[in-house]
Amino acid sequence: MTDYTTETMLRQMFSHLELKVNEKQIITMNNYIQLLVEELQKQRLVGEKKTENIINKQIYDSLYLLKKVSLKRNSKMLDLGTGGGLPGIPIKIIRQDINIYLMDSIKKKTAFLREAIKCLSLNNAFVLEGRAEEYAHLKKHRQAYDYVCSKAVAEINILAELTLPFIKIGGKAIYYKGPKGNREIETAAEAIELCGGKVNKSIEYKLPAGERRVLFITEKNKETPEGYPRAAGKPQKKPLGN
Repeated sequence: MTDYTTETMLRQMFSHLELKVNEKQIITMNNYIQLLVEELQKQRLVGEKKTENIINKQIYDSLYLLKKVSLKRNSKMLDLGTGGGLPGIPIKIIRQDINIYLMDSIKKKTAFLREAIKCLSLNNAFVLEGRAEEYAHLKKHRQAYDYVCSKAVAEINILAELTLPFIKIGGKAIYYKGPKGNREIETAAEAIELCGGKVNKSIEYKLPAGERRVLFITEKNKETPEGYPRAAGKPQKKPLGN
C-alpha cells in the first residue's frame, strides 16, 4: 500500500473524528503507521496487520478520546502497557503539548518505542521499561500524572490497582474497552474505590466498521493507600474485590 493511499485514509479518519490537524501531523502519523507495519514483521505490537485496519481500528480508537474529552494543556500522561505505542503515540502526535510516558515491560517493545520516538522527532515523549507494580512505588512516579490511559491490557478490576496509584488527586484514569467493558466496570467498583477513584463518565461509540467501544473515565478523588499496587503478579492473580 502506498504512502499516498495511507495518507488519504488518514485524512478521512481525521475528518470523521472532527479533529483539526496540519500537514506535518498527517505526515508524522503516516510515518508512525509505516514504522508499525515494518515492525509487525518482527514482533506482535498490535492485533491488526493491515494498514487499513490499523488506521480504522487502532488509530481511530486511540484518538476518539480527543473527540470527547478535553485534556489539559501541558499535562502529563502515562500510557500503561502501551505495546507499540497505542494510544499514547497517536495522542502525542495530535496533542504535541502533552508530555507522554510510554510504559511496557517487554524489552523488544520498548526498543521499538525509543526508535519510533527518535524517527518521528517527538519531543517530551519518554519510554519506561518495567512493571507498573514497581514504578508506582517510586516517588518520582507516584501520584505524578494528570492522566493514565490503558488499552487492551487487563480487566478493569486489575487496571484500577495498576493505574490509580500513578494519578494526582483530581486526575483521571482512562480505560479503553470493548462491549464487555460494562460488565467489567461493575465488577471493578470495589477495586476502584479502594485505590482512591470514582467512575464519573462512560462514553460509548463505534469504530468505522461498526465495532462497539467504551471509554471509562475514572477520577482520582483521594490518595491511594501505600500498599497498592501489590507486588508484581498479585493484582492479576487475585484482583481486588474478588
